Amino acid sequence: MEFALPAYASRQSSSLPKFLAPEVVNQVIAACPTDNAGLRDKAVLLFLARLGLRAGDIVGLRLIDVDWTNTRILLETY
Repeated sequence: MEFALPAYASRQSSSLPKFLAPEVVNQVIAACPTDNAGLRDKAVLLFLARLGLRAGDIVGLRLIDVDWTNTRILLETY
């Protein structure tokens, strides 16, 4: 009997790279403008690339989640 859905997800045909080279990441970060929106975008990219945060982690961040004195970020786990 054939099934309509594959038994497991197959990413072999995916055209997305598994990772970006550090030089490419640096180029993307450096390409952010220096206006407010660009600084926000740069911060998001740094969180993604350098700290390995997920998009959902970043979306949920608030200023009170940043401990500037001890250089820590509080992440809520669900």
